[in-house]
Amino acid sequence: MNEKEPMSLSKKYNIRYTIDGVAWLLYAFLNLIPKNSVPLKIVRVLLLLIGLICIVVTMVAKADPEDEMSDLHFNKAKAMTLDFTISAFLIFGIISTFVGYLEVDISKLYPFVLGVVQLLIGALFWIEERTSD
Repeated sequence: MNEKEPMSLSKKYNIRYTIDGVAWLLYAFLNLIPKNSVPLKIVRVLLLLIGLICIVVTMVAKADPEDEMSDLHFNKAKAMTLDFTISAFLIFGIISTFVGYLEVDISKLYPFVLGVVQLLIGALFWIEERTSD
């Protein structure tokens, strides 16, 4: 019997974070459309299902074992993403203090935040894997 090769870590993280992040961002943009038609709802649900499938596939698929370098790159990518996210919210807080009261609908904001966070983790991991010594 021919066994499948395990999924590479780059592919695993690309699916888990990059594709998932793109799905969240597309969902976020479609979530801004005021017309709430049935086809639009279906597309939004499909995008969220794509994100869920990405998570499940990477959790259950056989993948290369993680090594110290991949752990280091992944942790560095997550730490850089956390720093970026906190900095963005701090800057937004400072700007909103001087501009005045800014009302943000969290139901419109959270998909963008999740999408950017997922995409950044995936992109930064990919960069770390390619540029590290």
